[in-house]
Amino acid sequence: MDMLRFGYVLALLASAALAPSLLMCCRALFFTFLSMFPRRRAFSAAPIARIAIVLKVCDLEGRIERMVSELISGLDYDHKLFDVVVVADGCRDSTAFLAGFAGARVLEVNDRPGLTKINALEWAFGQLLEEAGYDAFLVIEPGTVLDDTTLRALDRALARGSKAVQLASAPINAKLSWRECLSSIHFASATHVMPRGRSMLGLSCGILGNGFCLTAEILREIPYRGAGHSFAECLEYHLGIILGGEKVRYMAHPAFIPPDYLDYILRWKLHERSKMGVSRYHLKNLVKSAASANLQALDSVLDLMLPSVGGTVVALTVSLFAGGLLFIAGDRLRGCEELFIPGLAVSGLSLSGLLMLPFRPLAALLEKGLPFKCWIAFLALPLYPPWCLLLTWRKRSSCMVFLFFLWFFSTLHPGAC
Repeated sequence: MDMLRFGYVLALLASAALAPSLLMCCRALFFTFLSMFPRRRAFSAAPIARIAIVLKVCDLEGRIERMVSELISGLDYDHKLFDVVVVADGCRDSTAFLAGFAGARVLEVNDRPGLTKINALEWAFGQLLEEAGYDAFLVIEPGTVLDDTTLRALDRALARGSKAVQLASAPINAKLSWRECLSSIHFASATHVMPRGRSMLGLSCGILGNGFCLTAEILREIPYRGAGHSFAECLEYHLGIILGGEKVRYMAHPAFIPPDYLDYILRWKLHERSKMGVSRYHLKNLVKSAASANLQALDSVLDLMLPSVGGTVVALTVSLFAGGLLFIAGDRLRGCEELFIPGLAVSGLSLSGLLMLPFRPLAALLEKGLPFKCWIAFLALPLYPPWCLLLTWRKRSSCMVFLFFLWFFSTLHPGAC
């Protein structure tokens, strides 16, 4: 294979890696732009929805009484219209007794050992739906702190016809390491900027595992079940909502603070990694729905199939390096002038994609009010691409790609063509 043909093959491979990454960058930039125009609406005059705040707990006798008391006394909502429901899943201590003593309604799941979280919630929803007394169910994790106006905002959303709502998460001023600061920026951009942009376009924002509200109507239409295909049960249920013709609305005004912010970020990363496992079971139906002009399904297909931020950075950096090699070969090597334009195009598109990436985390920093240390960490983002390459280089496939480019660079001499 002569050098010219080899250059065209390299340009083709770089373009194949560049296309999905550039699409991901353009999509993220578009939703970031939409998220800058939030909708502001006043609360309804008098709340009418009866809401159950559902907590699934296990052996928390040391904290459950305080959690329930803070939820009951800290919310600006008619106390006759909301209840705190504690799902005691296999508790071996006095958690259920103390929760009931603090004023919560307790559902004990002791006769079905070994339930996962999703199945315990499925059982609890079934018990609560039989009573036909609640209009909606807000699911939070133990220790989550709710804004005092959360239920009033949910009541407003339910009155406007929303059947599923995802609350926004609030930042915390915790002592974070530099790496945790970068993770917090990525988490805020993925769970606030993107859902808010989707909501502005009328798309479904997704379910983030904590702070989501489901109406009794949608639970009867689309039962909340654990399919068992992956660990991202909330993602699976969200895809079921989309296939059922419904959507999840993003509520930016009310906020919740997760009990363990860093642990919440870690579980979100695991949720992101499980997307490919979920896509094996839902992608076919989503593609069929997207083919019938369903924008919700099309957005979900893109969300499942497009690379992550780390994968995008790696692909764009490698494409930029490959385009640079083609550019140099077309400019300096005799007989390879035809590689100049492909190299310039690949390099330019790769660089433009890399320049698009900082806008989403910058929007998260401006909107979410993260600690000042996160702003300093944001300045270190240019070091992120080589760091991703260094981590990915440990894999055998990436090592072979690196050696491949090294060999190609070593062949760039005047008589190569």
